[in-house]
Amino acid sequence: MTILFTLILILLFLNPNIIANQVLDSINLWIKILIPSLYPSLICIDIISNSKLLTKITNFIHPLFKKIFNINSSYSTFIIILSYICGAPASTKLILNAKNNNKISSFEAENLIYCFSNLSLPFTIFILKDYKLILVYYFCSILISALLMNIINKKQEINQLPQNNQIDFISIFLSSIKKNIELMLNILGIVMFFRIIINLIFSNNFIGYSYIEILGGITSTNNKFIILSSLGFLGISIHLQILSIYKVKYYKLLLIRLIYLILGFVFLLNI
Repeated sequence: MTILFTLILILLFLNPNIIANQVLDSINLWIKILIPSLYPSLICIDIISNSKLLTKITNFIHPLFKKIFNINSSYSTFIIILSYICGAPASTKLILNAKNNNKISSFEAENLIYCFSNLSLPFTIFILKDYKLILVYYFCSILISALLMNIINKKQEINQLPQNNQIDFISIFLSSIKKNIELMLNILGIVMFFRIIINLIFSNNFIGYSYIEILGGITSTNNKFIILSSLGFLGISIHLQILSIYKVKYYKLLLIRLIYLILGFVFLLNI
């Protein structure tokens, strides 16, 4: 590993123009795509997760979600819904908060991260643009998630979502703005690092680009199989964004995302 990073360091010194271009491209991507699609979602999650209306709605639909996804806590229902709307790593942050507040168990929290880490709905629409592909992607994703959760998630005592006490939404809003700026900067750093490495070693036409850094790689191909399988795998860059928030076992996360990639191919070939 030391030798590998030494070679990368040498390449960095020998290719300053590539580094400069990728830093600028990463910042541009961050400003135009990541901030509009992710940052508001992070703030909304902090506010919505403290809503009393959430408690009533989540408890009402939990029995259906429990049968489909084999979940235990009613709060997991809320997490699943938000994971498809806001995507990872916003959903990872929500899961961590729920675990820290004893709303879900550590075991179920990790399984939710493994099985419900997705790109956000707005970003998925932005990438795919074809609503038929969007429906295919979400159908495959929900089906695979249901299969995996019924295999790996243990039956536990069902917890109803507790009623919230009086919440100071202004304090939550102001606190959320501050702490999510730090998270967005971490994401920028991860995206920037991988874009630099990919362009130093490979090129924008590298077939595995989107499996490493999905945000840039997925826009460089028109192959629907690569695009949809990349959405299932998420890309190593997003894997690290998830790990920067919640320290799950990476080999399990990698294995399950590979299952999404493979089963996604199988479903696509039969649709």
